[in-house]
Amino acid sequence: MAKKAIPRETNERNINGLTAREQTFCDEYLKSGSTVQGMMACGYSKSTAEKKRNEIYNRPSVQSYLQRMAKL
Repeated sequence: MAKKAIPRETNERNINGLTAREQTFCDEYLKSGSTVQGMMACGYSKSTAEKKRNEIYNRPSVQSYLQRMAKL
């Protein structure tokens, strides 16, 4: 099975105002409800994801997007 491509962190933002990594995190977080799973979807190991679980989650653009999605 081919390994899933991990989005690189860039300054490019999509229509939602998120980078590719932030969008990947949000997509997984919305599916699983887990910040650790969101970080692992971005390519972090489980141990690193557990240590850095709020690194992406606390970004204002991510919080704004998650709040918009919660209203749908």
